[in-house]
Amino acid sequence: MQKHLTNTDPVERLVHLVELLTRLKLREMKAGRSQTEMIRLLGDTGITGRDIASLLGIDRTTVAPILSRARGTPRTKQKKSRAPLKKG
Repeated sequence: MQKHLTNTDPVERLVHLVELLTRLKLREMKAGRSQTEMIRLLGDTGITGRDIASLLGIDRTTVAPILSRARGTPRTKQKKSRAPLKKG
């Protein structure tokens, strides 16, 4: 019996290769960086929280608060203090 080699779709092969290269580069970038630093770095490049979680192998619930703080999303509104009016 002859084995049938299946040709994979060229687009699927490219996607697979890009994923491999991305993971290799991330491994290199992780050296000496904390998880928080990696999340901020990837977030600054425009990668979504979902994709960051997938790339780093962590939960999205870990990524979301770090990205939120890094992007400066206010947790609560702070009241502005007013200077007292001078009578005169």
